[in-house]
Amino acid sequence: DEDGNIVLYEDNPINIQEFPSPISIQGFIIYPNPAQNQITIALDLDKIYELEGLTAKVFSSSGSCITEFPVYNFMETINTELLPPGIYSILLQNSEKTLGSGKFIIAR
Repeated sequence: DEDGNIVLYEDNPINIQEFPSPISIQGFIIYPNPAQNQITIALDLDKIYELEGLTAKVFSSSGSCITEFPVYNFMETINTELLPPGIYSILLQNSEKTLGSGKFIIAR
């Protein structure tokens, strides 16, 4: 949501491609990784320089989109307390295309 909290969606599986490892994320950095209760997304200003219409989608390891939220800042901190431990994929998209993708781990 707009306060940076994860809002879980109903389980709605989709097919997604395998994403690069956290080290080779294109367009942004996720830290800490692994995380416990929050992650920070820091955009690479050389690759993503326009925030208008930018959204992030988080997918479970089974391919379900579990949350989607707008990205308003070049550095966003996201509360992940409601996510169970596991591996998650994240996509950054604008209205035209996917700008970056990566994985993060929730470990408690």
